[in-house]
Order: sequence, then C-alpha cells, then structure tokens
Amino acid sequence: MDENKERRRQGLVSDIFVTGINALTKDGKIVNADGSGNRVAAFCYGPKKILAIVGVNKIVENLEDGFKRVMEVAAVKNIDRMNNKAIEMGKEPRHNLDNIANKFTWVKADDKDRITIILINEELGY
Repeated sequence: MDENKERRRQGLVSDIFVTGINALTKDGKIVNADGSGNRVAAFCYGPKKILAIVGVNKIVENLEDGFKRVMEVAAVKNIDRMNNKAIEMGKEPRHNLDNIANKFTWVKADDKDRITIILINEELGY
C-alpha cells in the first residue's frame, strides 16, 4: 500500500481529524465530495473529533447550492490544481469530475460536540 493511502487510512482512526469542507449551508449542513473518500468517510464515522476550518466563501443557502458549489467551484479548481501538479511532476494529467468528485456526503452534526467548525472571515480554499 502506498504511503498516501496508508496516511488517509490512519486518519480514520485518529482522535482528531482536521479538514476543510466544500460547502456549509446556512442551517449548518456540511457538503463534501472526495475522490479517495477519506474525508467523507471521516465525517460519517471514525475519528473521535472533527475540526473543520471554513472560509466564508464556503457558505451557501441550502443543500442544492452546496452540491452546485461542489461541482461548479470546488471540484473544478481542484481538478486544475491536481492536473497542473501532475504536469509539473512530468506525469500525464488524469483528474476529471468522474474521479475527483465521485464520493459525496452531506452531514448534519449528530453526535454532540463531535464536529467543531471554525469559521474564518476570509476566503479560504475552494
């Protein structure tokens, strides 16, 4: 198993999982998409605590807008970032909407105090 996959797997049994998110609805639902699935899995089950650092650019009105933001903003920018990184490393670009945003979750906090969101009054990430 390669090192990156093993690190992602270990994160699922950690005491705290620190991450960003793709969208946060005004009523507190978290919308994420992943290619590998480690982040969406962590939100569903695994780490004892999740700490999400969120920029105000991630706030959306509702779930529909959250999924729209994932596909039209976050995924597109992530595809560009990852393909450019591959090119810089001399590899063939291979990322697209089929392999970068193929596992989705929307989460409404269920375990009291398991998920902590720190909202930053800046635009952060995609």
